[in-house]
Amino acid sequence: MTLARESAEVLVVAGSNVDKERSLPEAITRLRRNPHLTVRAVSETFESASVGGPLDAPDFHNAAVQIATDLDPEQLRDVLRGIEHAMGRTRSDERNAPRIIDLDISYYGDLVQNFGRWSIPDPDALRYRYVAVPIAQIAPDWLHPVTGQSAIAIANELASSQTQALP
Repeated sequence: MTLARESAEVLVVAGSNVDKERSLPEAITRLRRNPHLTVRAVSETFESASVGGPLDAPDFHNAAVQIATDLDPEQLRDVLRGIEHAMGRTRSDERNAPRIIDLDISYYGDLVQNFGRWSIPDPDALRYRYVAVPIAQIAPDWLHPVTGQSAIAIANELASSQTQALP
């Protein structure tokens, strides 16, 4: 007999700078369709400059999605990578290359774990406004499991004005 796994609350950040007006909504639709995921909230779409990529890279559209899932972090990451692949994303050696979709686990409950090439919480949640602002919009009281700061405090601390809500 298999016992049902307890559901975890997770924050995923989605970003796109290739066909972004279509790609971001499609990724969220695919998250909603997955039987292991329950979408609880979706932020507005925010626009931000590409960070670390080619100088002429198009701006990104970003959003945060709060989900509940019975998947463990590695299984969830596999689902997210599957959605990226199904939407046509190909990974290259260029870390910040333009992409049709990028889905990253920012927080998985209060888990703190290093998986080798990725970590939870995602270090970008403390580094970049394009991650922090959408999260703060849907989960302002979410506490960072290492710093203890709320999502809204983190977003307010980051001093970039390059992330703006779209109409």
